Amino acid sequence: MKKNTNKALETKSIFRFKDNFRVKEEVYTEKSIDLTLGRINNSIMEYKQQYGKEPKIILISQALEILFEMQMRLMEQCQMIMLNNKELKLHYVFGIPYITTPALDGLEFEVR
Repeated sequence: MKKNTNKALETKSIFRFKDNFRVKEEVYTEKSIDLTLGRINNSIMEYKQQYGKEPKIILISQALEILFEMQMRLMEQCQMIMLNNKELKLHYVFGIPYITTPALDGLEFEVR
């Protein structure tokens, strides 16, 4: 009998991170990550059409930041600035900076 390993091959990552003293474990497939990148690209295009200018920033969830680091290490850029003696990392995707916010969860993002 042939085993169905397709689902196992699609799994991109299982990761854990602490969020307000809870440990979350979430599983995302490579397909869901690619679809999220496509949704971000579509949202950028919609923003350009609606407002006639480039968005200034993209807000992403902590989970999405971790997946971005694994998936797009070669296509992203990173800069760091100091703000009140604390470092703030600005990453760029599709030429637009993004920052991580705890207000979003899962694969959520906002284009602004």
